[in-house]
Amino acid sequence: MDTVTILFLGIGGAVGTLVVLAIISPIFITFLVDNPKRPGKPYLFTFIEPNQAKNVILGGNLKRFLMNNGMKRFSGKPGSGPVRNSDGYWKIIKKQNPHEMEGEFKELCRFKWWNPLNWWIKYVYWSTGGFWVGFWPWQKLKMYELERYDEEIHNDTGDVVLKKKKDTSDHVRIEQFIWPISIKNIETTDKVVVDLDLRWLLRVVNPYKAYYGVDRWDHAVSNLSRDSGTTIIRTMKLNAVLNPSRGRMRDVADFIKEESVKILLRDYGIEGMELQVLNFNPQLSEEERKKFTEPWQAEQDRKGIEKRYAGEAKGRANVVKQTGEAARALGPIGHAALEAQRTIKMAKESGEGVIIFTEHGDQKLDPVILNELKKLPKPSTPERR
Repeated sequence: MDTVTILFLGIGGAVGTLVVLAIISPIFITFLVDNPKRPGKPYLFTFIEPNQAKNVILGGNLKRFLMNNGMKRFSGKPGSGPVRNSDGYWKIIKKQNPHEMEGEFKELCRFKWWNPLNWWIKYVYWSTGGFWVGFWPWQKLKMYELERYDEEIHNDTGDVVLKKKKDTSDHVRIEQFIWPISIKNIETTDKVVVDLDLRWLLRVVNPYKAYYGVDRWDHAVSNLSRDSGTTIIRTMKLNAVLNPSRGRMRDVADFIKEESVKILLRDYGIEGMELQVLNFNPQLSEEERKKFTEPWQAEQDRKGIEKRYAGEAKGRANVVKQTGEAARALGPIGHAALEAQRTIKMAKESGEGVIIFTEHGDQKLDPVILNELKKLPKPSTPERR
């Protein structure tokens, strides 16, 4: 067999292999992608959902990050910019040109006519959306355990209840996502043990720091929240926290956020955008809870009564003031009307008596007074025997 024949067979075999792979790849792509629920499963590709970033490692070391977001890219570019595999290189920034291809993906899919594997990688991506990872198990995705909470609605009370779950993940999320946290067994100043449920709104802005700035980013968020939550709850009495009119839950959330966001961003590449207190649950029986809430409720009732009577007194004072001013403005008739009003009121309260008004000279009785007189009950006539 001469050299030309060998070369022809070699090229033909390579082309034939590519044709076969091109045909079967879209059909059998599910067998070629990773599955976080089966970490030991061999794979060559991965699907990256919108707003996810994944870490490709070679021999345990970072090879590259891949992400799926049409409006963002990594700060560094292959061959330029910050040192590769540093936190500055993998910081996520907004694209200046929306049509610009992300640098790492562009490098991965750069056309190399002499490399049949490159042709296949590009074909699989454009036909299925699968991103090339590498030859497993040497080159693969960095997967990690994840401890998270799911929000569920309690059937009886309608309250949000957090259920703890353990999972395995192959990505981080680079756009806003909700991250609930439950903090157990915090003591107030008066030694009452409480549980605190929080809801973070987070976003990963630097996946390098999220993966390599800490062993577990999910634990980092929980630990920071727990430390800050414990600090402020220990300075508060239970009845003060349970008082909804003082907005103390908002104070708790603001304190935890203020203490955590700088560290999350600086050390772990995570932006803490919003924080909300979902539940504040004292570990008390119903009777013990009443002991703390009844004094506050009694105080609220007392203030409500004082406010109501103060309002009524102010209203009566305004009426008296306005009536006096009107009487002075009308002169003698006004004073007569004011006196008549007082007399009519006394008659109404007693329910007895007949009131007779006479005219003074050429001054006629005010129609308002006559109208008030008509409202009085007519005196009953003694029954004749």
